[in-house]
Amino acid sequence: MRDGLLVKDAQLKDWLDEFFSYTHHLRLNRGKDLFRRHAVNQFHIHEDGFTAEVEGTRPKPYHVEATFDPEMAGDLPDPAEIWLNCTCPDNTELCKHAICATIYWITRLDRARLPLGHDLQEQQIFDLLKTNETTTIPDAPSLEKLNQLSRRSLPAYLQFKPQHFWNLKPNLDRLMERNYSLIQERMTKERKRFR
Repeated sequence: MRDGLLVKDAQLKDWLDEFFSYTHHLRLNRGKDLFRRHAVNQFHIHEDGFTAEVEGTRPKPYHVEATFDPEMAGDLPDPAEIWLNCTCPDNTELCKHAICATIYWITRLDRARLPLGHDLQEQQIFDLLKTNETTTIPDAPSLEKLNQLSRRSLPAYLQFKPQHFWNLKPNLDRLMERNYSLIQERMTKERKRFR
């Protein structure tokens, strides 16, 4: 695909080109730039869309949500039929963060070559490999070899930038504020009692 966005599947390339035709060219370029800078922090595919956290100009990433018809399981939705929402202050549906998240979604589909709505777990992937191991590629590495290779990645805590840990759940700042308020109220009541 042109612009350095590597999508191999022809159907996905065409889909992305059509999606781009609905965007403003400046927002599109900014969205592509965010994608190239790996601005998507968290990404989850759901039965009826996806959610993503996309870095922007503020310290806290913006939340992007895409929704489409769940009846289309296994098919790509019409680009004009996707509802996109972002928490950024840009009051347009197709902001640069939504564009970045959509590009990420399509490139992830391209890599995975899986039907929409499926986020396979490790065991399911190994089960698929096991069923196809002898029929697809005669020189394919063994399942044990693939398992060893999959375990050679960096530990999870090294894969994230330190500034992204603010997004951990639960929100500890809010919990601490609530606890502080409760303690302060109780101390005030106790002081009044001893006066």
